Amino acid sequence: MTYDVYTASYCPFCVEAVGILVKQGCDFRVFDITEDKETRASLTEATGCETLPQIFCEGAFIGGCSDLKTYFSEVNDDEE
Repeated sequence: MTYDVYTASYCPFCVEAVGILVKQGCDFRVFDITEDKETRASLTEATGCETLPQIFCEGAFIGGCSDLKTYFSEVNDDEE
């Protein structure tokens, strides 16, 4: 599975989310939208979330950093 992570350069939660994906050994792409107001507005409209990061797995919206933590805790629980 491939994850898409929309980030801003000033965002500590974005850095944390990328670290989680690295630790999990995931394939992912990072899109820095710090200066891209159009993409940010489109994401907000599509997801209803105004904060970053915004994380997608195979096109499905997961949420932000705390949602990613929950996602992996649930996935890891299912594997046990």
